[in-house]
Amino acid sequence: MDPKAELAYSLPRSFLSKEIITLVCDHVAEDEDSGTLASLARTSRAFRDPALDALWRRIPGAIALLRLLPPDLWEVQRQPIFGTGGGFYVMTFRRPVRPDDFARLQVFAKRVKEVQTKQPHNRVTSALIHPVAWVELGQAIEGPLLPNLTSLRHMEVSAKRPFDNYIWPVDFLAGPKLEYVALAMRASLTDPEPAARIFSTLSSRAPDVKKIDISIVQISKMAYLPCLGVEIGGLRSLTTFKAPSLELLPEAVEHLASLPNLRSVAIMTSPAKIIGNSAFPYTGERIGRFPALVKVRIYTNCLIWCTALMKTISSPFLKELLIENRSCSSKAPVLEALFAAVSQLPCAATLHILTIFSGDDHACLHPGPTIVSATAMLPFAALTALAFVRINGWCEVLLDDTVLSTLARAWPALQSLDMHFPQSHPELQFPLPVSRPLVTIKGLAIFARACPLLERLCLPFDAWVVPELDPAPDGRHRQRPTEIPSCDSALQHRDVGDSDPRPYESDLVPFTILPGGE
Repeated sequence: MDPKAELAYSLPRSFLSKEIITLVCDHVAEDEDSGTLASLARTSRAFRDPALDALWRRIPGAIALLRLLPPDLWEVQRQPIFGTGGGFYVMTFRRPVRPDDFARLQVFAKRVKEVQTKQPHNRVTSALIHPVAWVELGQAIEGPLLPNLTSLRHMEVSAKRPFDNYIWPVDFLAGPKLEYVALAMRASLTDPEPAARIFSTLSSRAPDVKKIDISIVQISKMAYLPCLGVEIGGLRSLTTFKAPSLELLPEAVEHLASLPNLRSVAIMTSPAKIIGNSAFPYTGERIGRFPALVKVRIYTNCLIWCTALMKTISSPFLKELLIENRSCSSKAPVLEALFAAVSQLPCAATLHILTIFSGDDHACLHPGPTIVSATAMLPFAALTALAFVRINGWCEVLLDDTVLSTLARAWPALQSLDMHFPQSHPELQFPLPVSRPLVTIKGLAIFARACPLLERLCLPFDAWVVPELDPAPDGRHRQRPTEIPSCDSALQHRDVGDSDPRPYESDLVPFTILPGGE
């Protein structure tokens, strides 16, 4: 008997099952051992397909697949970059593409499930595909190039795009089974709507995509700021949508609000540009809008719009909320209205992390930051699950002992309270228009004892922690307090803003570590 046949006969039949062979190939693929997988594919008929599936499941880019085209069809050439000593490699076609050129490629293309590509322009093995070649390829092939693709990651890492009319891989790689898309690209100097084309392609060719993570870097002030509107209308299965560098138009936000399974969003929008010409598309009624949100990040230039948006969120599962105003700091009534809207969200028992950035300190308006009264914080007492609270930017909430005591009773799980704003504007002259400190050591100790998990406390600039007695003009206390309340909290670090802690150091040592201390 042939030795190979004898070995096969002696092995238990279960060892030759497709499940066991697939498990072996998947284990080898985890080690990225392509040589072993190629050997297994040539070993026997039983191993051929599982080994090839594992070998081609994840590829570093479409260029590896296109090299399976007939060698007389394509070539790779080096193109210099004008005005520099560098260059990049480009794949082009020597002759027209024929349907029979895809026979060998399609055998392996159907096995590809993931594409993770970067674009270094200095290696032949990572050559770019010329836009003309992409067009010729799309005209010759029917349907998507990779029909079973489920994950697409594409990153442009070069400093300069070689083609202004470069065609994104999603244009030809998107298929009906695509579920995850992560793109990192540079804004175009000539194409005002690259993102619109990408999302139009996804809407028509991959309507069941579930997760989208896209970022576009604006490398020049002359580059267009990408906008996104009705192009995402065909995407109804989204669970994650992250596009913090795209300008979302109202119709795009409206579409996201209607999705039943959307759990995580990171969006950027500038409604202040259109407020004067169109009414808010938000009525404040919670009727099935954003019903499943868990994590929200909003970057905007208008907290009035954001306040209206908060009133429409109906999800009771929200755990993390970030609101960042990328414009000048809003006025106190606007911030107070936003605080009230956030506190009324139907997620009082689930909201764990809350971050509100009121405005850019580099775009501040003199004479100082926006001053918000302590009572504006009281509505947050309704959010009983908060563990991390951060409210900063070019604003200041004037906390006092009474409000701190109320919040302490409402936030038993609090671990961090950060209400410090960035360094002052260099042209700003002190003192700031605030009367006097409002938080005392006694109030802080009561707050800390009521929050046993508290690890970080960061107070606004003018709410210095001082003894109950006023300091003298020379910075010393007229009389030291007779007793400093003890604190059993796990408090490890607290920042006292820009104030000089030396006059109060002896009073604070029993329960805190001052800035700069270890």
